[in-house]
Amino acid sequence: MNAAQLTVDADLTAAAHGAVDEVIASLPVSLAPARLPRVELIALSGSSEDWPTRLAVVAREGARGVTVVAPTRPADAGPDRIPVVVDYEYASNPAVPGAARAASKIGAALLEIRATAVREVTERALLLDLFALARRLGGSPVASSRVVLESDAFLAIRGRLADGRPLLVNVSRTSARTPGAEARMLGADAGLTASFPAPSAARPARVVISDFDGARTLPTLYETSHRATWRRLRDLVHAGGTATDLADLAADDAALPPHD
Repeated sequence: MNAAQLTVDADLTAAAHGAVDEVIASLPVSLAPARLPRVELIALSGSSEDWPTRLAVVAREGARGVTVVAPTRPADAGPDRIPVVVDYEYASNPAVPGAARAASKIGAALLEIRATAVREVTERALLLDLFALARRLGGSPVASSRVVLESDAFLAIRGRLADGRPLLVNVSRTSARTPGAEARMLGADAGLTASFPAPSAARPARVVISDFDGARTLPTLYETSHRATWRRLRDLVHAGGTATDLADLAADDAALPPHD
């Protein structure tokens, strides 16, 4: 093991949902499976009600960084001396930063996000993911939202970003299509469309900018959101940095609409 290599441990649910073993295998120079007592990076399942408590415990026990996989609730507080990042299926896609930079140049006045999910998916985790995606693409957090239509197969949400721009979020619950998320941003003279397949699809995101000169596709990045999240955590640990993911998660959770 080299000095730059970090050891990783994960609870069983986080390991499965976050494809942790696959990520470690794809980053052999940076990451290695944990060997007690040396455990430096921890993955926690955000679907567990007690993950904030477990986060505090692993921080006290010496973890150097933590990944929270698909959270369904925020933490009241987090450690301020180590980086804690959230692993989202869509918002963590490595194509999102490039799409956000492109979107900032077209002056988009509207953001629309559409997602397809199987019925078994945890809806709150998905909505937190989509609100994080809206924040990162739009460069502004979601300030408010409300449900305008809900059925067994469909959920429609209308809201606004903190800068006042309207937001539309639609979720279709079906097994007839592959899970994924699509985003559309429209400006006066240009637009952006992006498709973000679920990590399990093993397909890259596609981002297209359209204007008077035609359409151009941003460079393709062949990496899953899970791998991009762990690379980000690795870089933060080596740089001695921290992250705002927990504060952003709390803000996104507060902006979720109340619904049955």
